[in-house]
Amino acid sequence: MNHVLEQYLRCFVHDQPTTWFPYLALVEWSYNTSRHSSSGLNPFEITYGKPPPIIVDHVEGATKNEAAQAVLEGRHVLHSKLQQKLKKA
Repeated sequence: MNHVLEQYLRCFVHDQPTTWFPYLALVEWSYNTSRHSSSGLNPFEITYGKPPPIIVDHVEGATKNEAAQAVLEGRHVLHSKLQQKLKKA
């Protein structure tokens, strides 16, 4: 598992390797929700016996809580960056 997570991180931060930490949660989520060929299930399903919850898209002004809004905005920016990098790759 560590090898796979390391590969994910390298893909996301190859141009700035010291910026890996903000990507860690999304890398972990990606691994835990990816189906494995041997079992046909993902680690989340194996552990909890149900499909993982979906990550809801960021909607501007969806919450009045400033801390939650900042987390949602940061995740949205990070997700957009990742999408661009994956398209480029």
